[in-house]
Amino acid sequence: MATETEEMLRLASSGFDLLFANDIDAAMRAFSADGQDNSPFHLMGLGVCAFLKAALGMEVGLSFLYCSLLMETVC
Repeated sequence: MATETEEMLRLASSGFDLLFANDIDAAMRAFSADGQDNSPFHLMGLGVCAFLKAALGMEVGLSFLYCSLLMETVC
């Protein structure tokens, strides 16, 4: 039986698969799945997605979003 950490990582892996397939919006939906708001893997994925959206779109407003999401993984 998988531990809670293994299950969180398995669920987050589908989001990273989508991210590597260049489907950022679908990856963000996967990382935002219900019940995964405490998962460091999902929070890191959301931060990476927000960073990529900000970098690719040159949107300054998203910079604050990705910083806050990445800070949640550290704290």
